[in-house]
Amino acid sequence: MMYPHVIRLREPWGRSELDSRVRHRRSFNWLNKLDQREQLWLVVESVADAAEFVCNDTLLGRVDQATSPAEFEITDLISAQNEITIDIAGRQRPADSPSIGAVRLEVRLGPVSVTASRRD
Repeated sequence: MMYPHVIRLREPWGRSELDSRVRHRRSFNWLNKLDQREQLWLVVESVADAAEFVCNDTLLGRVDQATSPAEFEITDLISAQNEITIDIAGRQRPADSPSIGAVRLEVRLGPVSVTASRRD
């Protein structure tokens, strides 16, 4: 496999307005098994304002202003059925106004752990 291996999380993204934020939700299945050197990352190309990122009810992180990109390792959070939630703060936007850029999963090779053998 070539690394990073990219999986785009295109439509359908659910969108709902909550108080002073816009929530984007997307479910996806993950049936692949990662080998011990592989890591799974969530990459969000851009957000239009301050944002909070959640994977399977676990807070990944927050950004205080518009940014690009935001990246989070999610290897240990993934199960067969998953949900990503991105809450964008700020003023309400028309439904056709994008508040998040492209979102993708990336399978990356993690650091190689080297164990030195000792000879007595």
